[in-house]
Amino acid sequence: MSGFAKKIRYSGPLKERLEDECKRAKVKYHIPERNVVTRWNSTVVMMESAFTLRTPVDNLCDREPGLSKYKLTELEWQLVSQLRPILAGFLDATRIMSQSNICLVTDVIPLIDTLHAGLTDVVADTSNHPAVRHAVQRGISALNKYYSLTDDSYIARFALRSYAFRSILFF
Repeated sequence: MSGFAKKIRYSGPLKERLEDECKRAKVKYHIPERNVVTRWNSTVVMMESAFTLRTPVDNLCDREPGLSKYKLTELEWQLVSQLRPILAGFLDATRIMSQSNICLVTDVIPLIDTLHAGLTDVVADTSNHPAVRHAVQRGISALNKYYSLTDDSYIARFALRSYAFRSILFF
């Protein structure tokens, strides 16, 4: 997807052809987003962008011999479809934390809990592709690793108690 997006982004004629394919498919045209290694969450942004352009992108890859190598298989589209909501959870968490001028531990812990619960549900759902479930299991391991580091922090312990107390009072 990233290679396709790069080709389109830097080629005027390919942009025009993609726009034509969008018109034929009655899909709103936009230039596909690229995955940028140094940009946080750009993978999910790229997946969302590509997913909305699926039909025009597939059609363009079929019509343009130089783009055929970028066409995703049905299985790859299925994986993208299953990964999108998972990665969107991380994007949402990042946006929530970025909106505040000060990100407090008491705000982060509930977000991590929510992410963990969502990931656990994905692993338990046998309708998800085994590769997705395996990747999510590795994500859970990474979350657990970082979460366990809070055990050594007095601030995090206090925040956890504060979070628990707040939950009892307000929920």
